[in-house]
Amino acid sequence: MDDEQLVRRARAGDRHCLNILFDMHYKMVFGYLIKLCGNVHLAEDLVQESLLKATLNIKKFRGDCKFSTYLIEIATNCYKNEVRKQQRMIYDDEALQHLSVNAEGEVFTQLQFREALDTLQQMNEEQRSQESIM
Repeated sequence: MDDEQLVRRARAGDRHCLNILFDMHYKMVFGYLIKLCGNVHLAEDLVQESLLKATLNIKKFRGDCKFSTYLIEIATNCYKNEVRKQQRMIYDDEALQHLSVNAEGEVFTQLQFREALDTLQQMNEEQRSQESIM
């Protein structure tokens, strides 16, 4: 059976034909993702995600292109989503570091203010007026 026949049967709900399609194209998609991301473990995860999405959306495949092209498009989108997710994580980490630095500075400033207030409250009127002159 060729790709068109397998796709037609897979769209009709034949899981066996869908598995045959995936077996036929797995190495090609995996190799593409390794070249794209340069990480075997990430490529394995992305292949699995791509095949899952292809399975869930097989009925939406219109046949305007080869099935292999369809799988590559899904794999590319999965990779792009992963890159975006990694960038968000980096940005979130940087934002958290910035916030913690600011929070530490703010806590330090609050402590300094409290110490100064405590010191002023312990002074008598004459000491306070001398301190304000300085």
